[in-house]
Amino acid sequence: MAAIFATDVPSAFAAKAATQTIPIVFASGADPVKVGLVDSLGRPKGNLTGVSALYSVLGPKHVALLHELLPAANTIALLANPGNVNIKTDAIGKVILTWIAREVCKGQHYDG
Repeated sequence: MAAIFATDVPSAFAAKAATQTIPIVFASGADPVKVGLVDSLGRPKGNLTGVSALYSVLGPKHVALLHELLPAANTIALLANPGNVNIKTDAIGKVILTWIAREVCKGQHYDG
């Protein structure tokens, strides 16, 4: 077997327990560091690597990137499940409010 692709956290843990030599690629909505799957996002170590939505950490960065890509946009929508512990809408909201405040300071009008 050349590699294992784990589509969720339980599958990734099962693969991790089964082998230390076959490369494991995981996809997860959870924080792989927080759940104990890897030691670090930048250097996961061992035979595991993968992708994560990681909204609690990357959500504000996604919004900032969106602003760089669409600087003329003055309204964006955030659709999120408030019950999902991986989404911190308050952190994303702060970035959005900072973006709005910066645009208002530039003399642009925001009417919410």
